[in-house]
Parts: sequence; structure tokens; C-alpha cells
Amino acid sequence: MGEKAAVDWSNFHRDIFCQGYIQAHQQQIGGIFINDDGEEEPEEVEIDESVIAKAKYNRGRWPVTRWIFGGVQRRTGACFMIEVPDRTRRTLEEAIVEYIRPGTRIDSDGWARYARINEIDGGIYSHHVIIHDDNFVDPVDERINTQTIEGY
Repeated sequence: MGEKAAVDWSNFHRDIFCQGYIQAHQQQIGGIFINDDGEEEPEEVEIDESVIAKAKYNRGRWPVTRWIFGGVQRRTGACFMIEVPDRTRRTLEEAIVEYIRPGTRIDSDGWARYARINEIDGGIYSHHVIIHDDNFVDPVDERINTQTIEGY
């Protein structure tokens, strides 16, 4: 087997393993935890969506677009990633309710479809926004960012 074929085979197996692992370990994240001082504190969860598409050999016709939506809990690294049919506000809010526990502080970018997260089910989440055109980390509160989910 040539070196290119070996690398392609290795990448294929890594992708299959990661996909299988994530699908088998979907879980709800977020909620409330007790900090070291014995006080309740909201978990911080970062959310983002991304598109997966690739043209064969980087040319030609593009395949059907596949959207992935995910979240990562900062304190523990627990996460979920799911394929969603579209990026409508309704679809993303349904995924948030299914995968993120009430009481969570959600951090996202400034995309308009995230604008009403703090209104879901009467306000069961708090929501902080970082505008990537201005900063990637909030200059006033460095905890407000989406650096972790962007890396995932």
C-alpha cells in the first residue's frame, strides 16, 4: 500500500470512529452545578453550527450540504453534535431544548437565529453573545466566547 493510500485509510477509520463515538454518546449537557463555595452556578455551554461539504478532488459539483449543530460544556468538556436538516431558528431551538438542560448559560456568536435563546420556554436559559466582527473573546468578560466549540 502506498503512503497516500495508507493516510487515506487511516483518515477514513478516524472519521468513522469519531462519528460512531459521537452518535453513541449523545447526552444532555449544561444545567446547574454546585461550585467550591457550595453555591449554585449555571454551567456554561458554547453552541455553534457548521456545514460539511466537500467536492471530490476540490473541483466539480458540490454534494448536498449537511449542517451540524453542537454544544460543549466548558467545565467538563461534555458535548453533543447532531446533524440538523436546516439552520432555521425553530430547528436550532428544538435542538437546544433537547440537548441543553434548563438553567444553563449559553454562549453563541451573534447570528440572528440565536437572538431569542433567552426567551425559550419562558426564559429557562441565559444567553451571552460574542460578535466575531468585533472580538472573539468579550473584552469585558473573557468567559464570554465560543473558542471551545469552534475548536471542536
